[in-house]
Amino acid sequence: MNKNKKYIILLFCLLISSCTFFTQYGRDYKRAHNQYIESDYDKAIQYCIKSLKRKPDFKKSLKMYEELVPLAIESHHYNIEKYSNSPNSPDKLVEQFEKLFSLIRSLKEARISKSYELYIKSDYSKEYNIALENAASHHYNKGIDLMSYNEKRKYKAAYNEFILANNYKENYKKVKDYIKECKQNSIFHITIMDFENNANSQYNNLGNSISNKLVSDLSKTSSFSDFVNIVDRKKIESIIEQFKLSSSGLVDAPQNELGKIKDIDHMITGDINKIIINEPNHTYDRIKIQHQIQIGEETIINADSTETTQPIYGTYSKYIKKHQIEASVSIELFLEIIDVETSEIINSEIFNSEISYTDKWTTGLEGIDPVDHTIRLLKNNTTKKSDPSIEEMLQKATNKVNHKMKNHLIKFYN
Repeated sequence: MNKNKKYIILLFCLLISSCTFFTQYGRDYKRAHNQYIESDYDKAIQYCIKSLKRKPDFKKSLKMYEELVPLAIESHHYNIEKYSNSPNSPDKLVEQFEKLFSLIRSLKEARISKSYELYIKSDYSKEYNIALENAASHHYNKGIDLMSYNEKRKYKAAYNEFILANNYKENYKKVKDYIKECKQNSIFHITIMDFENNANSQYNNLGNSISNKLVSDLSKTSSFSDFVNIVDRKKIESIIEQFKLSSSGLVDAPQNELGKIKDIDHMITGDINKIIINEPNHTYDRIKIQHQIQIGEETIINADSTETTQPIYGTYSKYIKKHQIEASVSIELFLEIIDVETSEIINSEIFNSEISYTDKWTTGLEGIDPVDHTIRLLKNNTTKKSDPSIEEMLQKATNKVNHKMKNHLIKFYN
């Protein structure tokens, strides 16, 4: 046996004898060690706990656990002191307390040892309550400052600050009143007009169905509907008619006219710029292939002197057809958000979507055995599928573009 083989066998025996490399508790120990090196002491402790749950007397994990406990607790104490001296970091201070509390709970529940009691304080409640008070005060004051701008988006930002303040300290000062006030003042009142179809008169009702679906989808999205009120466009259509405004001419209206549309902040209008329909187009290619036909039999004598009959094949040519049907529908929409008070376009975007369909099948392969393997595979697809209608494809394209517009509006108002 050469030296290399001896070395490999010796190494294998050492690995087997230790077993650590091959066990789950050993792998958890290795992960704990890696986190230890990265100074993520909390995570390292969690892996040690996992290892010791699987093998409570595993000395390597026990030793590392006892080393990690004081390091993890001291790390949190250090961060608590650091953030306590930084008035602009109240959230981080509370977060450090909560991470420390979570660590202590894990150490208690693990019941590995009580050594952690040597490093923790008997009571953190006073310091923690001060931290919560400071965090609540920080966000409360920030909310009041944002309210002073008297602007919808600022009110929404203030609402979020008051929510945080209330999370830290429930019913802190006048926080509940301010939450209610800010939510009410941050709501945008919008209306979504029928989209004008400038592309294809065959689909005149498409603009109405697009706007209706957009209203429906947005109304079902709580992150949008909580802060945006969609006003039924029918309530303002008569006013628009009085001003003889088309949805495409709203921005040309005199400011004093468009401003008379009360209780509406923004008007959303749209145009269908393109509807491109490629009807199903059936094409095919004629392909000459080679296939086999049995033309007889022959008898052969085997090595053990027995006889076997096997077929004789002849190779012949034949034409088959490879068919293909392709169809596609694409649509392009232009969307505008108009400030009713100023008649200004405050946002505009173009949205596109396309739905395509392709079906491929082969005829002429029935009952034959092609020589070429790639042609033989075509026998798996010899049936034509049922083609979708253009109306179905157009519906899918409009659903797709509606989804894009919905996400755009959610992002704009958030």
